[in-house]
Amino acid sequence: DREEEAPPVVERAQRIIGSVYAMTGFDMQPKFFTDQWPLIREWNLQRLVASHNRDLPQCEWSLKYIECGQRFAYLQRSEVCAKVEGDWLLFLDTDMVFPVDVLGRMVMSMNEITARTGQCDVLTGLYCKREPNRKPLVFRYQPEIDHWPHILDFPWDRPFRVDGAGAGLLLIRKSAIDLVI
Repeated sequence: DREEEAPPVVERAQRIIGSVYAMTGFDMQPKFFTDQWPLIREWNLQRLVASHNRDLPQCEWSLKYIECGQRFAYLQRSEVCAKVEGDWLLFLDTDMVFPVDVLGRMVMSMNEITARTGQCDVLTGLYCKREPNRKPLVFRYQPEIDHWPHILDFPWDRPFRVDGAGAGLLLIRKSAIDLVI
């Protein structure tokens, strides 16, 4: 009796699709975010990572979830930008609620805009301040008076260009980050 030899195991190179950072450096996190966070991560694994592994099987694809030791948001963002791997970085503020497919939606929108216009290095989701005025955190720069007023009149049915935005839901290509760090 001769045992059949098992086929050789082919190891695929590990590759990072992109990086994700949830602003978790604060002392307390809202329950609505901590309840949703595992569901978001599971969706990313089951859909985004699985599709890369199916469509581009030459590598073992994954996402990098960045940890940060800083307390203040501006320090967190600086530290996180230095740790980015893959093609992009997604920032999520933990004081907001997101659908579980938020990353997939953002990446798909960025890719569609790039295909249509030739470039999309930064993409924000539309969200509002928590203050009573609830103004959207998108801005148009007025250079003649060095002013950044909120954009209040915008299309609801398609992406639109802004001059500035909050970083509570922000997707940035690594190539754009590399230009400024």
